[in-house]
Amino acid sequence: MLVEVLSRSKAHNDRNAKYHAYTAIPSLQTYLIVGPGERRVYASQRQEGVWNVVEHGGEDVIAPACPGADLSLDDSQDGVL
Repeated sequence: MLVEVLSRSKAHNDRNAKYHAYTAIPSLQTYLIVGPGERRVYASQRQEGVWNVVEHGGEDVIAPACPGADLSLDDSQDGVL
């Protein structure tokens, strides 16, 4: 699992170029993008070789493809300004 907190100044690059680079890693199963200044997490998960993206907000709980790794949206925002 890889978690990236986007910076405001480089969010476009992070959402595009880095996304393609990270999702090309064969062993990566879950890639979480925490948006800057917003209460949102974009969860990309590999399922049978295909990446599926789900947007999480509010009180959602993210269940990445890692056993025992449930993550609340509150946890994902802890320390993010």
